[in-house]
Amino acid sequence: MAAVSGVVATALLCLTGCGGSTDSAASAPADTPTESAPQAPPAPSSPGSALAALDQLTVRGRAATTGYTRSQFGPAWTDVDRNGCDTRDDILRRDLTALSTRPGTSGCVITAGTLADPYTGTTLIYVRGSRN
Repeated sequence: MAAVSGVVATALLCLTGCGGSTDSAASAPADTPTESAPQAPPAPSSPGSALAALDQLTVRGRAATTGYTRSQFGPAWTDVDRNGCDTRDDILRRDLTALSTRPGTSGCVITAGTLADPYTGTTLIYVRGSRN
């Protein structure tokens, strides 16, 4: 009988510890938001003010590359997807139309093509440089 009383007492303690709060005010949503409404963005400045700021910038020539060694940064392009073409030419093949390729490279070295530039809406002509 003592064992049954102990089980009943334990069950009652567990059940009363699991009961929810009867205070409805604690769980009710607030009537007013706690954050303020977003502010409207400032009015855009006129294009003339941006152009005036550009006129005040100093433009310098190309900086010297003293101390720069490309080999310190690893190989220029790799074949990460192992299709036989380096990533640079994979991207050129993806984005250019009217492609020309270097003979004997299995079509991997793109030598020329046309890009419909999505940012400017212009057509750009790509011609590979002599070093590549």
